[in-house]
Amino acid sequence: MFLGYHDSPSCDFDLWSPNPTRWGNNAIENRAFSPFAKHQTELDEIVEMIATGSTSFELDDDFGPSDLEYIQNELEKRGIYANLSLS
Repeated sequence: MFLGYHDSPSCDFDLWSPNPTRWGNNAIENRAFSPFAKHQTELDEIVEMIATGSTSFELDDDFGPSDLEYIQNELEKRGIYANLSLS
């Protein structure tokens, strides 16, 4: 899933939040929420990939120790125990 920075109030392919200062009263802008949603989606996709047998990934986002902890916790909920690293 790709969530880019579309500067149009009529974009159908992004997650938006109201911002009446930029485009008027019908304005929308996504600068804060879309990157969060993209990152969270990638975390959940990694959990799913590990759960179905994948063992390595190429990431296009910044991942840190708290992200690994989230992934490990989600895997443990499924009964999967993994030793993850960012190397």
